[in-house]
Amino acid sequence: MKSHLLPFAFALALLAGSPAPAGARPTTSPAPIVIQLAEIDRCRIDLWAAEKAFGDKLGLPLKNWNESAVDVLVRAGIQANRPVWIMDGRKVIGKCHLLGEYCDQYPDEANSYGLFVGFDTVKETQNAGAAIKLERSLEELIRLQKVQMKDPRYWSTDMPPPIQVPSKINCHPPTQP
Repeated sequence: MKSHLLPFAFALALLAGSPAPAGARPTTSPAPIVIQLAEIDRCRIDLWAAEKAFGDKLGLPLKNWNESAVDVLVRAGIQANRPVWIMDGRKVIGKCHLLGEYCDQYPDEANSYGLFVGFDTVKETQNAGAAIKLERSLEELIRLQKVQMKDPRYWSTDMPPPIQVPSKINCHPPTQP
């Protein structure tokens, strides 16, 4: 009687230890694309606001990356459905989805290429944005002003007329007789 219980117990142990059917492959998530914070050009990050409750989208330009390197990374990442992790050293700042390639174009400047990513919620985007510090630097503000000065779309036609300065200015008060 004891010899009949041993194979039954062995089969039961195998079934209990293996939740997947025999021949099924174990599911593993693909390795994430890790982008270090130092690789991101923070002055050129673009933000697209979300509609309703969905997360925002960010354009993350990468320093010293050319178009072909970014294109290869994006194609492989989208085909394998790889997530994107933004990291500062070993600390994960944000986890997001790879949506496509990002190209930042400014007149009179070289294009910068990077990743177009999306977050699940607005809260995740805000947390990542606070960690990335989506604040424009003084150099970025000056650069944007120069670009806008060269672009006629930013010129306003409804400005008040300039102040007329008299050609002769009397610097001395009139004398009393």
